[in-house]
Amino acid sequence: MKILIKLAFVVLSLLFFNSLVISQDFSLGEYQFKFKDSKWYRYSASGKEFEIIPERLILRMANKRKPTADDFSHLGIKDVKKISKRLLCDYYSILLGKSQNPFLAAEELNNSKEFDYVQFATVGKTLHQRILMILNIHLINGT
Repeated sequence: MKILIKLAFVVLSLLFFNSLVISQDFSLGEYQFKFKDSKWYRYSASGKEFEIIPERLILRMANKRKPTADDFSHLGIKDVKKISKRLLCDYYSILLGKSQNPFLAAEELNNSKEFDYVQFATVGKTLHQRILMILNIHLINGT
């Protein structure tokens, strides 16, 4: 009987946890992020959805220089695995390690004055589409 009760508790706990995971969402700037079908998606105001890579962020420092590990560690972001070469217009890509919560890291970077652009990398966009997106952001922001 005790085994049945423990099993029921485990099953109910898993169902409850699963419902929490399914209903997760997060906001960053003008975008909403939702967990659906075991993946994270970015939703724009127009309703378009793009799958994101949570552990990979595209960012730009306000002073337009290449970020260093110190730029992240003083914000409490300790597990930055890789900082890319400059992508375009002073944008860089970083890869976060498994011990770093990507959503908390993105929020911390977005709230800091050192970074003026922070966004999750998306799946399925060609390099050409990403360049056009970044250039469009420059035109809108006047940077």
